Parts: sequence; structure tokens; C-alpha cells
Amino acid sequence: MYDLIGDFHTVQLGLKTTHLLNHPDFVKHVLVDNNQNYDKATPAFIFSRLVLGNGLFTSDGAFWLRQRRLAQPAFHRKQIDQLTATMNASIGGLMRRYAAYAEQQTPFDVGIEMTRVTLSIAGESLFSIDLDTDAPVVGEAVQALGRTFEDFVEHPVRTMLLIANRNNRQSVAAIFKLRKIVQRIIEKRRTEIGKHNDVLEMLIIARDEESGQAMTDKQLRDEVVTFMLAGHETTANMMTWAHYLLARHPQSMDRLAAEIDQQLKGRMPQIEDVHHLPYTYAVLSESLRLYPSAYMFSRRALKDDAIGGRLIKRGEIVIVPPFYVQRHPNFWPQPQKFDPERFIDRSEKRHRFAFMPFGGGPRQCIGNHFAMLEGVLTLVRIIQKYRLLPVNDNVIHPKMGATLRPERPVMMGVRARV
Repeated sequence: MYDLIGDFHTVQLGLKTTHLLNHPDFVKHVLVDNNQNYDKATPAFIFSRLVLGNGLFTSDGAFWLRQRRLAQPAFHRKQIDQLTATMNASIGGLMRRYAAYAEQQTPFDVGIEMTRVTLSIAGESLFSIDLDTDAPVVGEAVQALGRTFEDFVEHPVRTMLLIANRNNRQSVAAIFKLRKIVQRIIEKRRTEIGKHNDVLEMLIIARDEESGQAMTDKQLRDEVVTFMLAGHETTANMMTWAHYLLARHPQSMDRLAAEIDQQLKGRMPQIEDVHHLPYTYAVLSESLRLYPSAYMFSRRALKDDAIGGRLIKRGEIVIVPPFYVQRHPNFWPQPQKFDPERFIDRSEKRHRFAFMPFGGGPRQCIGNHFAMLEGVLTLVRIIQKYRLLPVNDNVIHPKMGATLRPERPVMMGVRARV
């Protein structure tokens, strides 16, 4: 892979000179050392802003900093830890469906099940609403938006024009439908302050420490739409890939089951248990290393810069690709191999930016702890009860769309553990 691409690769995409940065040192330069020289005014983020609005994912500059300060308390580790019981309740629906699959010996599409459970967790934990049964229209809108992002990856100019001109009926309808639903949720919740312990309540009551101002309804709407999408899609992908990899590596599944049995002895996982499951975290981390949902992201240079002895001119685009950086052979021996032990043995200190599934620097994903907590709880609950059974031995390759999804459905069976 690196024989073909190398640490620094320049291509001409239309009128834009674009540089692919495949070395952790180069990534650190853009995300940390000289991060103020790079903004998000790239085609990918301009399109995302058309779809998502001006939330944390797409905003820039002083506005982004203010929104980040307002949202940060809602995603503090201690605040997210308090959502453990809510997450476990949502996972209960998944476990009932797995029980039916095991009893009937029926194979199922893992991606569909992971999307369903993570959407349920996002709804209940973030907004205290049931997106699994009470608001199916939200799930339909989310899926339509996902397809629009995939269209953008394949046909960026055409898709941006369709969205901007409101001619793509399905996608535009999905955008406005989702925004309308979220606006209604926000208006209702403003009359219920103090009744919920979730992220939306904290966002509503948050005040900027400098100005004392709260988020407007539009700002809240954009943030909620962003969290709703990012809060389930990326984690669903992580869990789908983890299923696929564990089913293909039964020894890793055995070790995972042994750790879970020893720590929990059959009871439901609590937040205190999460800190004593190193191999569980290692499995998810290795899944994210091989198949990061955010497989690449872009920045625009505001002024001339130099990276690795190469000139980056003002206005040029740099692309940071975790998918490639996390397979760099100088930092990952046998980089294509699934080996959770990499995250257990820390005898050699790893470069901070050799592993960055949630980005890095000031703009590191605000929901990283939320994603890992729901991932750990979901995986623990599944492996406590079931053994994953691949339907066949066919290799499944990743598809680079809005996120890094499997190219085709991951079909699997489950068998109750004795």
C-alpha cells in the first residue's frame, strides 16, 4: 500500500491541488502544531454544511470555539458515564432480537442491527426519545442522508448542485423532515427544563461563560442533527466491523469471552466494570484501526506552509487519511493483520497520531467517550450470551462513502453460549 502512495502524495483534483498526508508527523503538524493555518472550507465540508447545518462538525473559527465551549460539559466523561443504565436499556432490545435469531438459527444483517441499536441509544441517551419505535421517520431520514453523502463521494459537483438547487427530492425532503422533527423536539423540551438528564437538556441550559448567551434554536437544531447522525452511524460501523473480525478470528473471540466472564460473572455491565475490560477495548480499538468510520478528512491552507519539506500553497487542500496512517508499516508491524494485542502491549510508546479514529488536536471528536462506552457495553452484552458465527468465509472489503462501511451486508448467525 505505501509502496504505491508513500508518506506524501500530491494529486490534482479538478482545479484544486490536493496533498495526501500519510505520516503521523505530518498529521500532527496540521491538527496541532500549525492548526490555526488550516480551516474546513473544503468541498467535503461545504457539502456537509449544506446537509447538516453549522454544527460542531462543520463550523469553523470563533463560532466553532463558542459552540464547543457550550457543548463540552454535556460530553464530559462523568456526564456520559451516567448514561450507562440508559444505554443498557436500549441494548436490551437488541438482545431480545439476538435471542430470536439464536433460537430460530436465522442469519441476519449485522449492519442493520447495529444501526438500529445505536440509533436507539442515541435517541434515548442524547434526547430522551425513542427513535427505534416512536419515531421511525427519523431513521428513514438518517438513511436518506447517508445515501446522499455516498452520492457526493462518487459525484461531488453534481450532488452539491442538486442539494443547493433543491432538485434532489428525496434528499432535500429528508433534510427538511429531520430538521422539522428536531425543531419540534427542541420547542417541546424548552418547556420541560429539569425533567431530563440528557445531552439536549444540558445544551439548552448551557451559557457561554464570556457572553452569558445560550444557543439559539437554529444552533441547537444543527447540533442535535449532527449528534443524531454522528451519534449512531460511526458507532454502528465500528460494531459491524468488530462482529466481522471476531467471527473470522475465533481465538480473539475466546479471549474476549474469558475476560468478560471473569469480570462480570454473568451480570449486566456497570460503569465500574468498563474500566476493567482492557481486551474488550483492545478489540474495538483494533477494529477502528483497520476500519475507521472517519477514514479521511480534509483541511484548506490559509497561508503557505511546509510539510515534510514540501510546499503547501495558500488555498491548497490537505487530506488526512486515518485509514492509511493507521496501517503505516513503520508504526504497525503486519499492519493488515487483526491483532488486538497491539493495544495491550504498550512496551513501545506509539506515536500519538499513528492511531486517530476520532481525529486529534483541538477538534478531536467531542463524542469519543460516548462512542467507546456504548461500543463496550454492546459488545459485552452480546459476547456474554452468544458466539458469533460467520455465514461464509468470504472476505468483505470496505466501501469508502460517507463513512467506511462494508461493501456488502455482513451476514452472521449467533449461537447461545453454554
